[in-house]
Amino acid sequence: MVTGAGLEFRLLRGNPEPGNTGECGRRWHAGGTGPLGQARMVRVLQNYVDSVSEDFIPAVRTGTDFVLLNTVALFTGYDVCEGLGVPSAGAFPSPVHPTGDLPPAALGLPSLGRTVNRALDRVALAAGAQSFGRTSRRLRSRLGLPHVRPASLWSRLQAQEWPAFDGFSSAILPRFSDWPPSAQVTGTWWPATPDGWRPDPRLQDFIDDGDPPVYVGLGSRSLPDPDAALSVVRESLRRAGLRGIVQSGWAGLDGGEADDRILTIGEVPHEWLFPHMAALVHHCGAGTTAAGLRAGVPTVGLPVLADQPFWASRLVEVGVSPGAVPLRHLSTDRLADALTAATRDGRYRRRAEELQRIVRAEDGAGRVAEALPSLV
Repeated sequence: MVTGAGLEFRLLRGNPEPGNTGECGRRWHAGGTGPLGQARMVRVLQNYVDSVSEDFIPAVRTGTDFVLLNTVALFTGYDVCEGLGVPSAGAFPSPVHPTGDLPPAALGLPSLGRTVNRALDRVALAAGAQSFGRTSRRLRSRLGLPHVRPASLWSRLQAQEWPAFDGFSSAILPRFSDWPPSAQVTGTWWPATPDGWRPDPRLQDFIDDGDPPVYVGLGSRSLPDPDAALSVVRESLRRAGLRGIVQSGWAGLDGGEADDRILTIGEVPHEWLFPHMAALVHHCGAGTTAAGLRAGVPTVGLPVLADQPFWASRLVEVGVSPGAVPLRHLSTDRLADALTAATRDGRYRRRAEELQRIVRAEDGAGRVAEALPSLV
């Protein structure tokens, strides 16, 4: 994907898949968004960042003009950029900046009032920085930087008005008035569909051979019992009188008996697939949520953890979803009812098409590209 866009690729050897699909990852996903789930998330991310950080210094040191740091890379990547004298900015697919309007997106909580929301933001950011303190201290020592408290990172960034780009649409989350001026909501950054990509004839035939189907996928989430989840999906679709396309993904949703009303697929570009769907059922990761908005299709969220309950609630708030079914509470009755509402109540489709026009008019990557020359 990187080289196909005409860019140089530098490998960071960390692989997030084992942490998501292994035993620790399955326990993390089972823990949801509560304190236990957050602790397991930190453990998985800590191991991942430890492995990635070994390649970070040589990747940045050689001919790098500027670095965009995502949420996970922030806590150690900023140390590397500081030590090598390379300017940087944040590139966040979900909201990170503290605000009184909402609690931290990763906690999946409803608003608890401005004072509590901001306090939770500070605690969450400090905890995230502290969790990567071991890696940060090692990197700073190698780079000859003075020791600092990892939890002070966010206050240091704010003091220097460090720039950050928020890669989501104002259609689902407007910019909050108490965010710093250096934070810009740009719109989503879309991956390009690979040149020459064509759908598998089996997929195209399935789509053409009946009413629009429902997409079901959980992205990079893992499941303790994929077969049980697939059985619920199958029966829910049957009760709602719908066909389905199930993306196997890291969840392993690829078993079950043969069924001419359900097709299992591997990776397919969302940009092509989603507009053909009657509704979407997914984990509500930031990218999949945005892709659903761009397609103008109603969604039923199956949030698992981290920021997924937050995005699922935003879809309900803006009127494109009848409600979420948290994966821990997945049942045939709940999913079938939600699917029936999403596909038969025309309000969700009409609202999705309204927001689609806003999302498609945004040029998130273009706004970042326009801003970079003044930051280098």
